[in-house]
Amino acid sequence: MHRPAGFFRQYVSNPSKTGAIAPSSTALASCMLTGLPLADADVVVELGPGSGALTRHLIEQVGENTRILAVEINPTFAEQVAERYPRVEVVNGDAIHLDGLLRHRGLNGTPVIVSGLPWAAFETGLQGRLLDAVARSLRPGGCFVTFAYWGMHRFKKGRLFREQIESRFSRVERTGLVLRNLPPAFAYRCWR
Repeated sequence: MHRPAGFFRQYVSNPSKTGAIAPSSTALASCMLTGLPLADADVVVELGPGSGALTRHLIEQVGENTRILAVEINPTFAEQVAERYPRVEVVNGDAIHLDGLLRHRGLNGTPVIVSGLPWAAFETGLQGRLLDAVARSLRPGGCFVTFAYWGMHRFKKGRLFREQIESRFSRVERTGLVLRNLPPAFAYRCWR
């Protein structure tokens, strides 16, 4: 369901969990994944894959033996990603339990976490708990990458989100604006 109409239906039915009106574009996926150590990673985690727009690009860039774990709270999206991408281990669950999900699978953290979570749709406390789960799950020297829609970073939740990532990671970089996305967005790369 990379079709915008199907994605939009999921947004309308539960905007606080879907958080986007359309799937991420190829341009945004490229922006997010550029420079990540994907080919050498033993495991890569994707949070909130939605319909799998970013997942496809991950599969193309990871190593042959890299394990991909996707955590999706929306059961419709989880089922679609699992059917479309059999190489990906899809968990229909909450990213707030990421460290436990990894341990349950015999994984001692991950070097890369990419996120499509709708941060602007979350209250600040939930943002913090999710970021704590990410920080606990990321190995030393690892990278967490997520995106934000242009303009949202100027609102209180967006500013607080930036403060929260800066307080949890040793280095935070913001990419340039990706205009070929609906709506335009940029990525944060956060290094532990």
